[in-house]
Amino acid sequence: LSDVVANDITMNDYIVRPKSTGVGVGLEIESGLIRQYLQLLKRQKEEVEVEFQNSVFNVTEYVSAASELRNDVQNVGIAGLRGTIGASARGGDGSNTATVADEEANAENTDPNANSGSTSEVFVRSRFVASLGSLSPMLVQGRRDAITVYGVVLGFSPPRITRMNTYMMSIVLIDETIPTSREVGADNEKELHVPSITLNLFAKHKSELPPVRSAGDVICCQKVLLQEYNNEPQLRAKKSSNIIVARPREARSPDEILQDSTSPEDWSLSDGRHPVDLELTNTLWRWGQRRLSSHPTMSPNCYVAISQVSDHVDNFEVSVSGDITAVVTSILPTPEHLRRSDTPRGFLRLWDGTGPSRSDPIPDSVVTVNNADQSITDPPEQVLVRIEKILKGISSAEQPDTTCAGVNAPLALCGRVINAIIWEEDLWNLIQRDGIISIGSFIRLRNINNAMLPSGSRVNCLSVHVKSSLTPLPHDAYEVKMLLKGHDTRLKRGVPTNPTSAILPSESAPRPQFTSREAAISGFSMLEECLRKPAPATFTVQFEVSHTLPASDLNSINTLKAFCVKQKDGSDVFRFAMHIKDASAEVDVICHGKVAEDLLGMSAQDVSTSLAKCAQALDILKDVISPGSVCEGKIRSVMGKDKR
Repeated sequence: LSDVVANDITMNDYIVRPKSTGVGVGLEIESGLIRQYLQLLKRQKEEVEVEFQNSVFNVTEYVSAASELRNDVQNVGIAGLRGTIGASARGGDGSNTATVADEEANAENTDPNANSGSTSEVFVRSRFVASLGSLSPMLVQGRRDAITVYGVVLGFSPPRITRMNTYMMSIVLIDETIPTSREVGADNEKELHVPSITLNLFAKHKSELPPVRSAGDVICCQKVLLQEYNNEPQLRAKKSSNIIVARPREARSPDEILQDSTSPEDWSLSDGRHPVDLELTNTLWRWGQRRLSSHPTMSPNCYVAISQVSDHVDNFEVSVSGDITAVVTSILPTPEHLRRSDTPRGFLRLWDGTGPSRSDPIPDSVVTVNNADQSITDPPEQVLVRIEKILKGISSAEQPDTTCAGVNAPLALCGRVINAIIWEEDLWNLIQRDGIISIGSFIRLRNINNAMLPSGSRVNCLSVHVKSSLTPLPHDAYEVKMLLKGHDTRLKRGVPTNPTSAILPSESAPRPQFTSREAAISGFSMLEECLRKPAPATFTVQFEVSHTLPASDLNSINTLKAFCVKQKDGSDVFRFAMHIKDASAEVDVICHGKVAEDLLGMSAQDVSTSLAKCAQALDILKDVISPGSVCEGKIRSVMGKDKR
């Protein structure tokens, strides 16, 4: 031992004089370990700086942040070294370095799968970034210090005022280290949420809260506190925390492939003052889009459809236990002069393809003000066009998706359209002012009530209140695809379409040129033959008309108004459908433009200028639709954009 021990040992400018040989050995080894540890931290700091130079907005601030983290880790590391110094002193050559490395691993990253994933994406995290899956082990170790994590938004609640007069919001996060579902047989397998980590935020001013817009956004959480709630890890932002929301600058479209870029120009960040790892952000965002598309975003235990919402409500509000996924068909604000503290901020009209095929009445408080902008058809044309684009995007995705295989873009929609009351000002501002949703957006509603419209009309509706949450979903989210698949199944089963549903617009492409063989077809054909023969083709058929789409009130001019749609140049044109049948089959045929004018004996412009022509057109419709009437006409089959 005399060859190892020095009389005086210098460490951090302090002179330590050993009282015994054993103590001298321990101090010398500890001093050497600390010097090695600090040198290692210095090298890692330099490596981290180089690694992030191409992916952060402010390298100078990042160096400062890295220095703060280095100091925090240094304190943890030295404390850990003092606990293992005895074992190091007794180890052989090289054991000192191994102990330091083990201690760093325990202090910096407790998740064994932090840099791995079950997808094709490669997840690379800095040693200062923890995965969400590592938070539970951290709690077991007793760690409650500030950490940095990245996560994908699964859901969020809008800002709301607490009893302490501060704003609060919650964000539910996932990443590749979080399981997609509860284990079968687990005690919590009946919980009403999928595995996730909740981040709670508090702020004096609402503008200080992060502007989350949709499931799939990526959140960078710097210096957030790890805590325990109901025996599970939870995150809480503090004043010194930095919460940055990241999403691609260009909104994702159904007909586009997933963005794959780490260029700052391609990303929209809510706060550019703090460094963000764009490589990790890009990887998480791409993974998140696939995760939301391939696995449920809510527990199957909490699924609720509009068909399950009762039509009869004795109490004003009855809780609806679960989540509803639906598409927005209308956004109706309450007029300013009718707003009071106890009145709704506005209404959403929602459709999910279930329930009886009808559209509930528009609330009295908004019908007169919004009637000019509110389409008579509901669900409107925008919804059908959106569904068509989504189905085409799913079928042409990068990775094969068979969920919606065989699902056709519907000509019209079946199912109920229901009203949803929005009571909270902050949520309504997100909807109308910030535009987080629009007509055709798919959303998930959680913790809502079954209620009646406040007008006293005894019309059943949904109530979205202060404790509810509304989360916009990506166009190909798992629940969206299941909704479209379920609707397609009901249509094929013969469920009648909603009489007020709009009609999917026909192609704007030029009319096809028919071959001489097709033009030479003579005599009468059966509808089954029309459906079987390759398109394009023309047929002369005899048929009965059972109803029109939209539905016809043969005593009201509003029927003819519903048959009119606006073109891009602002002019009106007829477009409606007739459901025809013969002994072989039944089918919907579209009447558009000149064909519709010839049938009705009037132009679309005449609807608003000539009452006489409107009355004449209604008489024609009565003759066509009356039971026992047999019509003769020429119909044409065409090939749609989806090759059907």
